[in-house]
Amino acid sequence: MLKRTGHGRGKGWKANEELDLLACVSDILPVDTNEWEDVVIAYNFHRQRTDRRDLQSVRRKYKSLRNMASGTGSLSTRQHSTEAKRIQDDINRKKTMLTLGPSDGNNGNNFAAPTAEEPAPEAIEPPAAPLANVYASQGLRPKEIAAFSKRVPKRGTVPPSRRQILIAMRNTALTPEGDDEGPPVLRLESPDAAYAAAMEATEPLPRAVSNETPRRLAPLAKRPRSEVEDHVLSRLLAMEESRERWMREMEERREARERERDERFEALRLERDERDRQREEYRDKMDAQREERAARHDELMAMVLNKLLQPAAPTPFLPREGPAI
Repeated sequence: MLKRTGHGRGKGWKANEELDLLACVSDILPVDTNEWEDVVIAYNFHRQRTDRRDLQSVRRKYKSLRNMASGTGSLSTRQHSTEAKRIQDDINRKKTMLTLGPSDGNNGNNFAAPTAEEPAPEAIEPPAAPLANVYASQGLRPKEIAAFSKRVPKRGTVPPSRRQILIAMRNTALTPEGDDEGPPVLRLESPDAAYAAAMEATEPLPRAVSNETPRRLAPLAKRPRSEVEDHVLSRLLAMEESRERWMREMEERREARERERDERFEALRLERDERDRQREEYRDKMDAQREERAARHDELMAMVLNKLLQPAAPTPFLPREGPAI
């Protein structure tokens, strides 16, 4: 199980985040917990640390989009709900194929024999347009990101970081898997290869009639490594290293500011303590002088009271001298 990131309930989803989530689920088609963890790893690959999601949040959001009633929510939310229901149909077909096997439906035949009784369809609906998301712009599919994450050594429940996945991409010998209608992508060993082959064999998608002759691709083992892939991986790795260097610089600046603030607070604290000490000394000095004055005053008052309260000594009677006779 993946480690919880702390961004579960209470953190809303933006429209582009819902698009990226649906792109990851549509590419991986998870049927068990391990594949849902791959969805979480692929979703968090292009997310900042504060915008990453955990397994419960991802599954809860997809379930809410899948079970949303039609006609509710905004226009973008209704579109995402329709896409989630379509993806759920693909997941259900994948579960059925993994349970029954690719040879149970047609007795080992790759294609069912056409019959004359089957009426031709009146109109073929065009396939849904792919969702515009960050994975299309970066050239890396969510399934490829999840496959490369399995090459990173595990550290308990901690998921692999973006830098570790990019290093695994750079160090792994990759071969391009060409496509007639899109840019070359990376060919990886995936457990969904059997399901993809079975889906193409049993339910081939309608293709537009074209007079052009399809290109013949060289065998996968003989194809050289694409320069576009090397350029994309090197650019992604350089961007990741630049981002980590910038984050280290910001962390050093923050630590320097905190250290300077702590030193300033310590100087202010020492100055305040010195003022308090001088104030206490002055207060003690004033108290001592006050007590000394009070003691002298009490001594003086005692002397005065003793003088006032002490009885006076009687004067002796002396005869009055008269005139001589």
